[in-house]
Amino acid sequence: VGTLRSMLAELVDPSNRDTVTLLVLRFASLEFERAVLFLVTRRAHVGLGGFSQEEPSDKFVTRVRRIKIPVDVESVFSKVVRFRAVYRGPLDRVEGNEQLIQGLGGEWPAGSIIAMPLISSDRVAAILYGDNPSGRELGPTDTLEIFLQQAGLAMDRMLLERKLEEARRRQKDSEH
Repeated sequence: VGTLRSMLAELVDPSNRDTVTLLVLRFASLEFERAVLFLVTRRAHVGLGGFSQEEPSDKFVTRVRRIKIPVDVESVFSKVVRFRAVYRGPLDRVEGNEQLIQGLGGEWPAGSIIAMPLISSDRVAAILYGDNPSGRELGPTDTLEIFLQQAGLAMDRMLLERKLEEARRRQKDSEH
C-alpha cells in the first residue's frame, strides 16, 4: 500500500501519456519478471514498451514495439477488450497469443499470465500484459489494478485539460 500511495502521488499531475506509461511499467516491475504495455487502436494491439528481467531494456523494447496483433484475431487482448476485465490464468494457444509470445522472444509462459485493461474515455485504451518466465506463480495484483484505474483517470484528466485549453484558445482567438 505504501508503494501504491507513492506511485499515485506521482500520477496526480503527469505531464503526458509517456509519463503514465512509465509509471505503469515501473509499478508492474514490482509484480512481474516481464511486462508489456499495449496500446489498443482500432486495428491492432500495438506494443508501447515494457521490460524483461532476462534481457537489456533497449533490446526488449525495440522488439516489443514491433508487435502488432490485429484486433480481429483471437488473443488474450481481444478477451480483455470484450469483457473490459482482467484476465488471469494460462495463455491459450490461439493465433494472437502465438504472435504475442513470438514477439516477446518465443518462450511460452510456464505459469499463469495476467492481462489488465487501462480504461480511458470509457474504452480500453491500453492493456498491461505480465508474466513470470521462470514459472514463479503470480502474486496478488490488487494494488496494481487500483493503480491502472487511477492511470486511466489521469489520462482522462489530461485529455479534458487539453480540450479545455483548446476551447480557451479558440475563444480568445474569436474575441480578437
